[in-house]
Order: sequence, then structure tokens, then C-alpha cells
Amino acid sequence: MTALTGPRTNLDMERSRVRKVPVGANQTIYHGALVAINATGFLVEATDAAANKFAGILIADYAGSMSAGVLVSPGTDGAVWGIVEDDVVVTMAATSITQDMVGTQMYVVDDQTVDDAPGATSDMTCGTLVEYVSTSSGRVHLVAQGSIGMERLIAVSEDFDLDSASATIDRVILVASVAATILKATVIYTGATTGTVAAANVRLGTAVGGSEIVGSTAYENTKAVGTTTALVLTTPVLAAAAALHIRHTSVAATQAGFAHVQVEYKLDG
Repeated sequence: MTALTGPRTNLDMERSRVRKVPVGANQTIYHGALVAINATGFLVEATDAAANKFAGILIADYAGSMSAGVLVSPGTDGAVWGIVEDDVVVTMAATSITQDMVGTQMYVVDDQTVDDAPGATSDMTCGTLVEYVSTSSGRVHLVAQGSIGMERLIAVSEDFDLDSASATIDRVILVASVAATILKATVIYTGATTGTVAAANVRLGTAVGGSEIVGSTAYENTKAVGTTTALVLTTPVLAAAAALHIRHTSVAATQAGFAHVQVEYKLDG
């Protein structure tokens, strides 16, 4: 299925949550298109683009900026607004899905198409497949990412001693009952680091010692209590009933410092 060239009318929607969002410059967005928030906070057509966060589906304009089912914005960010809906079940085109994917996280392919596989660039999640229609169509519970009306949950690891004779400690910090998306992961220092602790590291994965969610990341030297290190998410998705594993490896030399990892996530089921 290719991207839209005109407004969609066969949405078959179960309405839920609606908000207005300022539109980015030079956008052409059709009614019924999947939309995202770009890196500067403006509404754009949903594509597999880096830094964009899924926002929902465009259902109308605000103050008369849509004509004939298409919203066209001028060359200035925020000059027009779109009405966006999320937390809603919508029939979507799909690249290739199967019946056993019901309950599986879906990803944006283009502004009207989803798939069970992440895109090559953004891994933009858009919700969960709740009803299989055909290999090329399904009903998806669309849920916005980030700050667009989504509840964030938090899981926290135990405090780790950054100097414990090169010990490797494996723990499980989360098992979600349904599919979940990891939104943010952060090291929080609870004891000031002194000396060289950067040889100590932490990683997150879906198996013991795994690193597919966050690759091995060094702790930082000279960190005060309450400061943080941001962890870079690689594939931030947990399947239903999957465990989120953390591996901490400490340094051998006599240093000082304590830290734990805080994970922010949302449930997709």
C-alpha cells in the first residue's frame, strides 16, 4: 500500500481522545492520515523518520485550515493547527500481517500503513493490533508516544555499587503482562562517583546479559548525587510477558559510587 494521495473516508473509528496540535511548516496532510510530532514539537505526516514520535490520526483542522479533506500548512511552523485523535481503534492498511499477530505492537510504515516489523530509521510504534482482517488490513488500537496524552509507568533497578571487584550482576526489573514500549532509560547516581568508574557499565535486554534494548554503556566519572546519564535506546520494545533484564558490571579498583537505572515505559495492550 502506498502513501495517501487524497482524504480517507472509510476510517470505521471508535472515538476516544482528541486534541489540537500546531502543524509544522510546508506540510500536506490528508484527513485520516497517521501523524507524528517532529523533533521541534510540530505535527507532521507520519513516516519512518528519525526523532519523530507518533501522535495519532488527523481527523480535522482547527479554525478552517483544511480544504477538501487536506491540511496544507504554509512555510511557518505553527501557523495552522490540526485536530488529532489517539487512544482509538482504527482499521489500517498493513504491509503483511497474520492472525497470530493480534496483541502485537505495530509500527508506522507510512501515513496509512502499519506493520509488525520496525522501520529502518525510527522504529515508530503506533499501537497494538486488536483484530486481524486480512494480510493487508487490521484494526489497530492507536496510542500516541511521548507527551501526547500517554501514561508513563516507571520501573527502577536496585542500587548498584560501582566498585565491587568487577562483579557482574544480572537482575530482572520488569515483566509486563502485555506488550510494552520503553520510552526512556536513565542512570541515576545515588552516591557520588570518585576516581575512575567509567570501566563499569550497564546494559538492558530481553535475556540475561542482553543488550538489544540498551547497549553496554559506561558509568560516568565525577557525578554528584542526583545527577544522571541518559541511556540510548536501540530496540525499545518488550513482547507480552517478556522480561526486561539489566546487567551491571562494576570496576575492580577501589573507587566510589552508587547508581540505579530508571526505566519509563508504556503498556501497548
